[in-house]
Amino acid sequence: MRASNADACPNDTARPAGTAGTGAAPRLEELLAGAIGEADPTLVGRLEHDPDAYLDLIRLGTRASAYTDEFLERAVGSARAAGLSWEAIGSELGVSKQAAHKRFGAPLAGRGDWREGAAAGQGAGTDGQGEPASAAQLVLSRLTAFNEMEVLEEVGRYGWHSVAYGPLYHLVVKSPRQWQHARVAALGGGPASLEEHGWQRIGNGWFLWNYYKRELAEDALPQPPGWSPLAGRR
Repeated sequence: MRASNADACPNDTARPAGTAGTGAAPRLEELLAGAIGEADPTLVGRLEHDPDAYLDLIRLGTRASAYTDEFLERAVGSARAAGLSWEAIGSELGVSKQAAHKRFGAPLAGRGDWREGAAAGQGAGTDGQGEPASAAQLVLSRLTAFNEMEVLEEVGRYGWHSVAYGPLYHLVVKSPRQWQHARVAALGGGPASLEEHGWQRIGNGWFLWNYYKRELAEDALPQPPGWSPLAGRR
């Protein structure tokens, strides 16, 4: 079930950076330099007379480098979630598909594993989002950035709602009510307070997307015999 604008459903598209107004978009280097300057507003002035300012510059550069490394890892994960091959990713990185997989495959396999979140909630008898640990669970695998919201919309009508996710999958659990799902682009920000309109955030975000859900008043529809949420999808 789709939410109307009046229901404050978030939009899953975002204006590309730098398209607002009529001026040219700033270069990435300029944005990074500006961010470093904002991280330590005293730095520019101290560079004229304080040798320690250059050590602070190295410290900030180290932090920025660590972030960009993580950014690249998450960008690769998002590309995989969009269905792109290791060959295509390797070509963009200027390496072979084997080298790309060797560098990024293992970190992606261990990131966002729903089993960790489920294990964390077992002590309280829940899956970590308030659902009984005994609730029926289903792993929706082989999802992509282009079909996952359509799949979540369908399963939501039958009472399934996401409690965890990662590259190419969502973990959903069964409940007696219908659910809506939405995603918001993380880059450039998104709706500030969806929770005020009854939306619950799912997990901690997955680079490009933040995911939300909300329970509806309608009872879940009965699942058709032999129903499969991924049947006929690519």
